[in-house]
Amino acid sequence: SVADLMRYADTAMYQAKGNGRKQAVFYEASMSALVEYKQSMQNQLHQALREQQFVVYFQPQVDKLGTIYGFEALIRWQHPERGLVTPNEFIPILESSGLIIPVSDWLIDYCCQQILDWQRSCFWQENWHIAINISPLQFYQEQFVETLADKISIAGLAGSCICIEITETVAIKNIAFTSARLAEIKALGMSVALDDFGTGYSSLSYLKDLPIDILKIDRCFINELSHKNKDKSIVEAIIAMAKVLELTVICEGVETDLQVNIASNCGSEYFQGYYYSRPVSAVKLVSSYSKVLT
Repeated sequence: SVADLMRYADTAMYQAKGNGRKQAVFYEASMSALVEYKQSMQNQLHQALREQQFVVYFQPQVDKLGTIYGFEALIRWQHPERGLVTPNEFIPILESSGLIIPVSDWLIDYCCQQILDWQRSCFWQENWHIAINISPLQFYQEQFVETLADKISIAGLAGSCICIEITETVAIKNIAFTSARLAEIKALGMSVALDDFGTGYSSLSYLKDLPIDILKIDRCFINELSHKNKDKSIVEAIIAMAKVLELTVICEGVETDLQVNIASNCGSEYFQGYYYSRPVSAVKLVSSYSKVLT
């Protein structure tokens, strides 16, 4: 029918856009299946938000000896039928549907409450922070900074308890806007981390213009530290540059003692990865580290 024809053409058009635009794509039945899958997932995610099916895991950021520097908050979806759904599967749908904003707002509230709980139980230390990943859609939202300010004010927390993480891709989209927005965030007392450094444009020129505190070297460089001298040279160069700019460096994705030692010899002081801890629930985190802290 005409309606089917138009629907299939529309599906093919969005496929072409998703592939980078400026191209022609022929409709295939599998495209409709993908659209239906995304729509089903979107409906389920709406329900997940209403029923609070999301859970938060925390991965410690530590020095070489395992002393805690902070935590990264990582959201998971505890599906009632499928169990734990990986972020790679549902985060892109949250972003494309716009649901990432209410879910991220929920995550910030959750982290604020978790800090309060840890403060009451005397687990929380004054120099710690929880790092929260911020999506492009949320970062460029007009009321984002005001929302942050309201949430920490309502919780009664110092801004230093929260670290806002943005990716390199988000940062360079509009340098002037990013710089002004990050300055507003830092005015709240929060720190700012640039995540996945090295996977995007990696331009040194914008780093000096952005008010950031932490540079996180992507795991793709850390994974090959023990095998490739080029990766070691890149890590050394990034750390040396970061120190000139007075930035703290965190090496992500460390999994072996050798990687930690090489990264440490390159000048890194902080690490995050399976070698120290997988992302775990707040309860398991406290049980694992309480004895160390006391």
